[in-house]
Amino acid sequence: FPDTSEVGFLNRIFLHEIVTPVNHIIKDNKLKNANKPCVLINTGSFCPIHSGHIEMMECAKRELESYGFDVLGGYLSPGHDEYIFSKNKEEAIPINYRIKLINEVIENIDWLSVDPWEGIFTDVAVNFTEVVHRLELYLKEILGHNIPVFFVCGSDNARFALSFLDKGNCVVVNRPGYEDRFEKYQEQIGYHQDRIFFTGGGNSMSSTEVRKTFKWNKPAKKKLQLRTSNHSLDSNIIELLKPYYSNINIQYT
Repeated sequence: FPDTSEVGFLNRIFLHEIVTPVNHIIKDNKLKNANKPCVLINTGSFCPIHSGHIEMMECAKRELESYGFDVLGGYLSPGHDEYIFSKNKEEAIPINYRIKLINEVIENIDWLSVDPWEGIFTDVAVNFTEVVHRLELYLKEILGHNIPVFFVCGSDNARFALSFLDKGNCVVVNRPGYEDRFEKYQEQIGYHQDRIFFTGGGNSMSSTEVRKTFKWNKPAKKKLQLRTSNHSLDSNIIELLKPYYSNINIQYT
């Protein structure tokens, strides 16, 4: 999808600010002792997160470790509300609640973390390739190491692996029902076994199915008393606040 932001990529990636956690990468001297380090990242709506997301990351981790990689950690990167609300409409879950759900699910999985940059620190929805590129630059800036980042996706999105033909890294995990796509792209680009991997997986769970029974507790709207000395208050600010408050009263000081 197109980038609708008026701000360029390099001006919004926050390389000097600690936005994405790195504690699971550096703990126990894992980075220092790694011979062939790498990091995983999975993007998507996570609307909501489910067992398939976790299993996909676990499968990718095992595949890379079987080839001698030291997987330092993995990230789940929930998409921006701009995309989620256009895709899921009334079933959409706001980013802050999606992050809360992810953190609850991965609480006891010590190698996984949430990367909030895509969902919170960008003003618009961004493509997965931009998320991967930004994470590589960020880890270099914060940790001082060039750590390969592997993009992880299910075989329903196996075509995404084509984005990494010239450079970058990817692991495609098979999902039941999408074996045809898995086999098609594995055959087409399988010779890139140093950077692009295909591995088995058996979880067919999808967010679409989960949403049929999932209900999230929408916070009750409250009244807002807004005090400001700006008599030309931007109307866009009020529009942004309306979904969260039943009544907004502006008091000019």
